[in-house]
Parts: sequence; C-alpha cells; structure tokens
Amino acid sequence: MISEEYFFERNAYLEKRIPEMEQKLAASNAPPQKKMTYQYSLFRETYQHLMIRYSLGDDVLTLDVYFERILTALEKYRNIAVEAAKPSQYIFPKFSEFEDYVVSMWLISLAIVLNINEAKFIRLIDCIGNAGEDTLFERLVAARVKSRSLGSHLAFPGVYQSLYKAIDATEPERSQLVCQFLIEWYGNMKSTYWYDCHKGPEGGGFFGYWSLEVAGVVKAFGIDDSAFCDLAHYPRFSANRSHEFEK
Repeated sequence: MISEEYFFERNAYLEKRIPEMEQKLAASNAPPQKKMTYQYSLFRETYQHLMIRYSLGDDVLTLDVYFERILTALEKYRNIAVEAAKPSQYIFPKFSEFEDYVVSMWLISLAIVLNINEAKFIRLIDCIGNAGEDTLFERLVAARVKSRSLGSHLAFPGVYQSLYKAIDATEPERSQLVCQFLIEWYGNMKSTYWYDCHKGPEGGGFFGYWSLEVAGVVKAFGIDDSAFCDLAHYPRFSANRSHEFEK
C-alpha cells in the first residue's frame, strides 16, 4: 500500500533534490560523458516530480511550471549528449527502445494537455526527434504543428494499436478501444524501469502509474471519456478525481 504520506515525503525529497542536482551540474567540471549521465538522471527526476504533484491532486493549470523544468532538463541533456556522444552511442530517446518511446509519449501528451505554447512545443519535438518513426506520436504532434511526416507505422503495434485505432473510430468502438488500451496498459509496461516500483523499499521511487498517452489522445482528438474516466491509470486532469495512493 502506498500512503498519502509517502507522496508528500517523495515530493519534499524531489523539491530539495532537483535544485541540488541543477546546482551541482552547473558547477561541474566533470567530463561530458559523466555530465551526460547525471543530466539524464536529473531529467528523469523532473518528470517524476510532475507526476508526483499530479498524484497529490494538483490542478492541471498549476503543472506547467513543472513541465518547463522537464523541458529545460531535456534540452540540457541533449546539448551535453551532442558534445559527449560518439556517433554510434545511444542518446535518449530512440523509438526502437520501448521505455524511450513511452516517456516520449508522456511528454508530448503533457504538452498537449497543458496547452504548452507553440515555442515550447517546438522545443520539445526538436529534443525528441525521431520524425516519422511512429505514426501515433506524429498524429499527436500534428494536432499542434504540421511540419513533420506522419510516418506509416507504429513503433510498438502490439501495445499501442488499440489507442491508435481509437483516433479515427466512431462511438461506441472508440470508447471500447480506449478501455481496452487502459485495461491492458500496466501489464504492457512490464519492461519499463518503474514497473512494480511501488513494491520496492520505502515505496521504490513510485510516482504514480498514469497512462498520460491516453490523456493526450483524448485531448487532441476530442474523445468523450465518460466510458473510461474511472478506470485505473487514466489521468483525468481535473479536480474531481481519485488520488492513486494505494496499490
């Protein structure tokens, strides 16, 4: 069981930890490779912090400040990576990597749900790259900007086919497809670093199991969520919702 107290404690930790990491990186003379790794850890902490705040019940209109910190951390990571990485070296994100893809879907969905302005939206998709590598991601991008190819395939059709099909479906199939995706979502996340983290010592760094990609699709394509708004893992981004304090 994850208690409300855990979320408050985790939030307090990240409120202190993130500025400390930012300051340490700003003053660091470490080699670019080491700074790259540490900056990626900072980036990961920033998006976890936003999800902690959401799990605590923050209104969606207050989350944009946390998104700005995420975007800044990601940009700094990419800048360091360009300097540090060898041509063949892995740099986040690669859509061939499932976890990278999921986090990228979270970020683009947050940008849509939070109605991030166009300049920040462009900054985000420039950082993520992978143009044309996944048609679901590109449909979300195209809801805001029209400058990229839609692509022709899903990077992970076994997981994301039902959510993608929901975009162009009509009711009641549309709601049924989203319901199917949400019901299967957590089990499909088994290969991610955060799967079952709530079972770890002292909460294991748990930040909430939220399918942000569903929220992005719902907002971008005007899907009625009344049939699935109470399903586990669906972030409604409204005040009238349940917290995710128990697992």
